[in-house]
Amino acid sequence: ELEPRLWRYPDQDRFVAAMSAGTGQRTTPWGSGDLEASVGVDLGSFSISSFDGLDYERVVEAEQGKDRTLTFRLVGDHTLGAVGVAGAASEDDEHCAVAGIEAAGLLAGED
Repeated sequence: ELEPRLWRYPDQDRFVAAMSAGTGQRTTPWGSGDLEASVGVDLGSFSISSFDGLDYERVVEAEQGKDRTLTFRLVGDHTLGAVGVAGAASEDDEHCAVAGIEAAGLLAGED
């Protein structure tokens, strides 16, 4: 028989930001094109408390973690005269998650 996880999340924090900019459609000696760049960040932290009973009074284990995701994106296109349009894109994500588990007594200062 499966037992339910008796967890609570007493602390959660998250920060999300994104920024993008572009040249707009520009005329060049070879036709016209544009370039766009974007960057985003997602930062978070959390703690999880695990309890030994449905009364949620005694913490038996705790976990703390941090999460970070950075995203970079570059997109460009340019006309090829009567032939068409050439385009290219590049995207890079970096994700890092760090978590640690400690006995609740160490976190709460119990003896």
